[in-house]
Amino acid sequence: MDEIEQEETGNKHRDNIWPREVAIGRETRFHILLMKIKEETPDATELSNPRESFSLPFPFCGSRRPTDRFSWDREGRFLYYGREVFENVLSKVMKLGEYGYQELYISGSLGCGKSYLLGVLVCYLMKIGKRVVYAPDARWLDEECFRYLQDCLYLTFADDSQILQVLEKCQDLQDLQIFANDVAESGITMYIFLDQANALDDESTGRAPASVRAEVSLFLARFSYKHFLIQSASGNFKMADLARLAQENVAKMNGGLTEKEMAVWWEGTKVEKHVWSASFKESLEELTGRNPVLLHAAAAVIKWEVLESEPDTEPGQHESELLANICRCNAWEDVTARIYKYAWDYIASGGEMEQKRVFEVMEACVLEEEVSRADRAVLDNQYFSTKAGLGQCESGLARRAITAFLRRHAGGDLFVSQKWYNMIEYVGYNASVLGFFIEQVLLSTIQKEGMFLNGVNQQFKLVDTFDRIPENSDDSPVLYIPEAWNHRSIDAIIFSVSKIEGRQILTVWPIQIAINQHHRDSEVTFFADWKKFSVKSIGSTSYDEIRLVFLWIVEEPTTFPYKEESVPEKRRFTRGQTYVAPAYVRKVQSIASVSEKVGIKLAQARKNGEALVR
Repeated sequence: MDEIEQEETGNKHRDNIWPREVAIGRETRFHILLMKIKEETPDATELSNPRESFSLPFPFCGSRRPTDRFSWDREGRFLYYGREVFENVLSKVMKLGEYGYQELYISGSLGCGKSYLLGVLVCYLMKIGKRVVYAPDARWLDEECFRYLQDCLYLTFADDSQILQVLEKCQDLQDLQIFANDVAESGITMYIFLDQANALDDESTGRAPASVRAEVSLFLARFSYKHFLIQSASGNFKMADLARLAQENVAKMNGGLTEKEMAVWWEGTKVEKHVWSASFKESLEELTGRNPVLLHAAAAVIKWEVLESEPDTEPGQHESELLANICRCNAWEDVTARIYKYAWDYIASGGEMEQKRVFEVMEACVLEEEVSRADRAVLDNQYFSTKAGLGQCESGLARRAITAFLRRHAGGDLFVSQKWYNMIEYVGYNASVLGFFIEQVLLSTIQKEGMFLNGVNQQFKLVDTFDRIPENSDDSPVLYIPEAWNHRSIDAIIFSVSKIEGRQILTVWPIQIAINQHHRDSEVTFFADWKKFSVKSIGSTSYDEIRLVFLWIVEEPTTFPYKEESVPEKRRFTRGQTYVAPAYVRKVQSIASVSEKVGIKLAQARKNGEALVR
């Protein structure tokens, strides 16, 4: 009953307003909001200062407030933190009309803060007296274009009773088009802001049919003809892509937070009695690309983990575990899934040549190689971009996700080409990126050349990827590599069956590659899941003996905190879970012993990194 009453109330008061606002009337309500915006919006310098934060009136009175893209306070204001890019984008907006430009496309990776920036730009322009039409969610233009746009215009002219009288007489979109033309003829230029504009793309998978989206787009073109149109959308916005290729008026928001903004973020993420190490900061910034949405998700994990965690037993080990948990949080998993889906949809819709082209563009972004102008149409601009013609991953998450996709669909041989080896040498300045390239090249080297295990060079009869837990094959030896870039415990696992004195022995080798001396305890994580792992992996196959050898492949075994030893079976407790860890042998092997070539490149990377520091 309550739901029905709420629905009826929503239909009766489509603006979703409070009873007090109903009483004072629509015109007064819009006028009050406009006055608040003009009075309370700071100047451009403050809005560009990362050390300033504001709670601002949201410049929209319609019923379809975009609650999913903003953080709100209890009074319904949206929260904004100063961004240095504000003045740059504002400058582009203020220059509209020069050189014939009537339109501006604001593009950038998903989650970089475009919607917040648009909202603040609208407030500031209203503050300085510009006539601004703000449609915060173009998706609703597909369904109720007239009413939605009319509500936007009521705020635009809330302080001009004569124009409001004309606006109130408008009955349909044709009337609004005539209204816009008459406003222009009177000498008033409107700044029309359209967010989530990709909802109108003809290739969009929006709620409205393509024919409806086409009609709305045509109307908006006519409506804005004598005015300025500023459009923003996440990444894959067809009109912005075409504008980029044609070198038209585009404001790009790529690259995440600036140095100053990031410093402020770290200050806000302080934890009592804990100082974040430089390596932790470097790793998190590389993984997130300083993307505000990814950082927000990371901050939530940090807050929870600190409340739940036990005091550190090993310096830096908790930070390593924290990073691993951040990488597996729901928000990051969602990003990974979207990257996979875009890539898969693209290759599934084309032939073999198109598939090869997509793989090449993906690899170019990971290796920061040239991407031709024609091939930029392939890019998933939500998470990838180009800079000076070179492909870019907007975050370490995107780099790892697309690499996992390439390993699964293009094959592991891709990662043993000379250019992948060379990348190890070039990225020594960043331990997180260095570790990523070491892992990819080393896994593919093992896959291609085999690996010495117990003094015998094992050539793998089967190499495959697995989702969560691999199922052992009758072939032996077998190398399995996780499909997920953020597997919770290992980088690979080997199953090897041997016969000794007539006894059939299965040796399981979980493998962890690490260049971080304070790597999380992957052994604990792996063996906490051993019971269900063994049930699926080994199943009903009968072996006379099962041996477990946890293999660490590290930069320098002599300084690595984990030493080779036989670990007895024992009861363990972690994260509220008690389990019995089986007996196993720990082995520690150097990266150079697995691949001399990778070892040489790693040594050179360290020298290059030290040279940069000096």
